[in-house]
Amino acid sequence: MASDIYQDLFGEGSFVGKGIYDVDVFSHSLKGTCPENLVLSHDLLEGCYARSGLLSDVLLYEQYPSNYLVDVARRSRWIRGDWQLVNWLLPRVATEGGTRVANPLSALSRWKLFDNLRRSLVAPSLLILLFCGFVWLPDTRYWLAVFLLILLLPTALALLQDVMRKPARRPMLQHGRLALQGALRRLSQVGLRLATLPHETAYSLQAIGITLWRLLVSRRKLQEWTSFDQTQTRLRVTWENVYRTMWFNPFAGCCC
Repeated sequence: MASDIYQDLFGEGSFVGKGIYDVDVFSHSLKGTCPENLVLSHDLLEGCYARSGLLSDVLLYEQYPSNYLVDVARRSRWIRGDWQLVNWLLPRVATEGGTRVANPLSALSRWKLFDNLRRSLVAPSLLILLFCGFVWLPDTRYWLAVFLLILLLPTALALLQDVMRKPARRPMLQHGRLALQGALRRLSQVGLRLATLPHETAYSLQAIGITLWRLLVSRRKLQEWTSFDQTQTRLRVTWENVYRTMWFNPFAGCCC
């Protein structure tokens, strides 16, 4: 069984592209709502219009990126798609016919859209905090502690949850071993995120900047998208690809 805060508190889940739905109702809910060639990441928006619920006792499997570079390419596309939905945060939204109507989305749906934008700014905000804490702000140790707290608190809460949620039939020794393995895995993820924080900042801001340029100025390539298989073939782990993609990481280190 899985849990979702939106489903638990508000009785509404988030559509992620896979589910069971009535095609006629779905089509009717979305008819005429989206301007042509504007929406890149459509799953969440479709769920906001048609509404969706979490099916907590079903497990779906999908292919995961084979390496870090492929994962970054996918995240960059997600960020571009999220920022192209900024239209639906406004009081009035554009429709397929070009007119603007009162935004029909609920406050919860708008929060979901906004939360994705907020999430894309976390890495830049953390890097700015770290840089300012070392260069400009007084009491470097205090700001470093704030940075580490922000970075480690979600992991600490997840580790605490892992320890507390012991199945009744699982031996204590086995539970402790599994909790320790989970702790090491989560801490390694924190270490990787810290090591790649400059790069995460760079590709997040690049994706946001590209999207705003295309939305406000060029109005071109809003549907730019590369399939998962093509991305995996193009972004193999080679020294050339790594340095070309992650050049901002050593550059930021030299600047500091």
